[in-house]
Amino acid sequence: MPRGLPYRWWRQQDGHDQRASPGKGRTPWRYNDGWVKTHLAQALAHEACRQGVEVLFVNTHKMLRHLHGGRADGSWDRRLASYVRPQLLVLDDFGLKPLTDQMPADLYDVIHERYEKGSILVTSNRAPAEWPELFGNPLLASAGLDRLAHDAETLVSTGRRYRAVRRNGTTDVG
Repeated sequence: MPRGLPYRWWRQQDGHDQRASPGKGRTPWRYNDGWVKTHLAQALAHEACRQGVEVLFVNTHKMLRHLHGGRADGSWDRRLASYVRPQLLVLDDFGLKPLTDQMPADLYDVIHERYEKGSILVTSNRAPAEWPELFGNPLLASAGLDRLAHDAETLVSTGRRYRAVRRNGTTDVG
């Protein structure tokens, strides 16, 4: 089984060269609010599954709350392993809600344990430059984001927001 998705697969998704590094495949993916980033991430995850890649798609805040619960009942290591195991982990809506308590440390642990072992696709409404302040701890932010950014591609959308376009009744989203 491949550790990352092959270059050819990423390139064919929409006719553009949106390549994740073969074997690593960390892709922080930021789209403007309403720019169907979750839908596109789901489509990529679905296609990865069709190609035999083990995928876990999860809302970032829910994953971090789940890990936090593991601290209370002694199942933290088992819960962490469930996020490290899949070949592709999709973390949706990173930075939408504030990271509290142990969340920054847990997020770092997920990134660290997956580093060069599996692919991570992150969706966020926030610019990557805003991500360090979300951690609340400069050392964790630096170490985690360095690992996430290593051999990664960052895709940033331009254009009008999908929901705004639908509200206005137009179909041109370019």
